[in-house]
Amino acid sequence: MKKNHYYFAASLPMINFDSALPMGVDDFIEDCYRLLPHEDAEFIQRLLARKIMDYAFLRQLVTESKGQIGYRNKAFQKGVAFNRAFRNELAWFRAERAGKDPNDFIRGERNPDPRIQEVIRTADKEENLLEAEMMLDRFRWAFLDELEQGHYYDIEFITIYGIKLMILERYHTLDSPRGEEIFKEIQNIKIPEIN
Repeated sequence: MKKNHYYFAASLPMINFDSALPMGVDDFIEDCYRLLPHEDAEFIQRLLARKIMDYAFLRQLVTESKGQIGYRNKAFQKGVAFNRAFRNELAWFRAERAGKDPNDFIRGERNPDPRIQEVIRTADKEENLLEAEMMLDRFRWAFLDELEQGHYYDIEFITIYGIKLMILERYHTLDSPRGEEIFKEIQNIKIPEIN
């Protein structure tokens, strides 16, 4: 454990899914550059990029041999595997519901996880779109909590903290006047029924 990781991690306010946003992701990244080694700060900045994923960054981390993530951050490696499994199950569910071949929509191999499948089915039954999305994000948060166990003052803890901040910031934006406008626009979109 590096001394500067310890100092930075210990200075971060505790958060949970229902917390108020203690700082924005951009402020967090600025603090990373100020308090962590440059390589770690750059890793966190690229991981928390505003794009869904920085694919050039991920490609750089994937080794040629077996397609494994070539970065020493174990939390990141497990997070990428979870994210792929979660997105694949979501794509599988939606494709089946639309009467399409799910294999056309997944990335890599499918490793069915009954917990993921159950939360997706439960969220699909929710009439309130925001509540459904929150169910999925609470599940992601619970995964991050599991991943965080045993990591208190290291780069893995700081990485997980940054991802949690992204989730909180998203709901903070939705809770703002602009977020309310966007949500109403989305709610008014008519989606055709799938037979």
